[in-house]
Amino acid sequence: MRPTHRSILAFLATVIALATPAVAAAVGGGGSTPPPPIVTALLSPADGALVDASSRPTFAFEATPGGRFRVEFSSSRNPFLPTLNSGHRTTPGDQFKPSTQQWRAILSLAGSSNTVSWRVVALGMTADQVAAAPISTLTVNR
Repeated sequence: MRPTHRSILAFLATVIALATPAVAAAVGGGGSTPPPPIVTALLSPADGALVDASSRPTFAFEATPGGRFRVEFSSSRNPFLPTLNSGHRTTPGDQFKPSTQQWRAILSLAGSSNTVSWRVVALGMTADQVAAAPISTLTVNR
């Protein structure tokens, strides 16, 4: 008797269902949760730095290797109300260089005070906020 496509698919589904826990355990996914990412410091621009409007700086921070992070920007430090961020994609490393368009939007937050506040948020596996770094402020030199 020749196996049918349906019986082959049923067999494969059973094999996959039985193998999934063993495979997950073999690759370290057997229920162990990695520690949450942490942002330990904002490096540059430094808090209170004067940044030239034409410079498009790189926002650098010290963080847990391999974590996922989002850089957020606000027109005020207290209260910090994130108006812009590094986008839908999270930044996988320890720095974010805004595109020209993003930098223009960040500059628009400066208003008449010429200041922009920024912070970095560590994200969990489901993109939920785990922790945020202290807030840093820069002054825009126009």
